[in-house]
Amino acid sequence: GINTAIASNANGMGFAIPINSVKGIVKTVLKTGEIDKAYLGVQYVDINADIAEAYKLPVKRGAYIRTSSGLAVQKNSPADKAEIKEGDIITKVNGQEVGGSGGGVSDLVSQYVPGDKIKLSVLRDGKEITKDINLGSYPKSSLKNTEDY
Repeated sequence: GINTAIASNANGMGFAIPINSVKGIVKTVLKTGEIDKAYLGVQYVDINADIAEAYKLPVKRGAYIRTSSGLAVQKNSPADKAEIKEGDIITKVNGQEVGGSGGGVSDLVSQYVPGDKIKLSVLRDGKEITKDINLGSYPKSSLKNTEDY
């Protein structure tokens, strides 16, 4: 990981950014000299057993595309262009299970760079479909907000 801070009053407890969360950004910096990260354009809730029960979802892992305010799928985003819809459940990113050892959607997407093409496995109305998505560049005005992917 990338060490970011040490809490000296807490017996040297440190904080680090997981390396998989910055792989795509590092690739972009090396390629273009600029900081940029891959952008999908969705807001979601990470699914666990409690969320699955509360929303009566058919799976116990994944990313439930929804939001409590605003748009769950950002207009003209890569997800919107691929027709991802609110209520969809992303179960895999390029074959890696969402919520598995690779992490959540944001962790999996952050391994790629803008312009990369990925495959999303999506559960919609009880059927699994596959969507090809060309990742975009994260909107510069939103780089402070890491809740959107």
